[in-house]
Amino acid sequence: MKNRYVLLTMLSSILIYGCGGSSSDSGKTTVLEGTWIRGCSLDSKLNVNDPNVYSVIKLTFSGKNIMDVSDGISVTYEETAKVKREINTYQDLSCSVPTDIYTPPDVHPDNWRYPISTVSGQFVLFEDISTTGGLQATQISFYYNTGTDYYNIFYINADTLFFGNPTFSGRFPNTLDLTQEFIKQ
Repeated sequence: MKNRYVLLTMLSSILIYGCGGSSSDSGKTTVLEGTWIRGCSLDSKLNVNDPNVYSVIKLTFSGKNIMDVSDGISVTYEETAKVKREINTYQDLSCSVPTDIYTPPDVHPDNWRYPISTVSGQFVLFEDISTTGGLQATQISFYYNTGTDYYNIFYINADTLFFGNPTFSGRFPNTLDLTQEFIKQ
């Protein structure tokens, strides 16, 4: 009887080990984990009616990026990798006078907040690539709750994060914009 108990215990352990944990346990936090801030800078893309808009952008990344290619063909992602983007807009270079009107190109008017715009969503990391400048960057896609999907690349040097110019076409850029720095907080 004692031998059966030992055998059952061993078989149970092997079965539990062989099945593995849940998929949420198999991922790890990404290199983007935490908060990154781009300081006050001119951002003419934010308001097409007034190219003299300055902004501070705060990005907060959390969660795990998990890819599953278990069938060898399709790729599925667990949506635990979250991103929150907050843009504060200003009329001046010192970012001390908030703007009255903010017209972000990617946010539906029902979601506009003056002078702050905040959107949340998921992100997925893809493969590393060599950029046109020779740096190794990682492909990333953002899926915001506004229905807007961005495709971009990023590069981290110490505590400084750089992105390329995002596309909406499903194709990733291959050039980084090294003039826009996000500093890890």
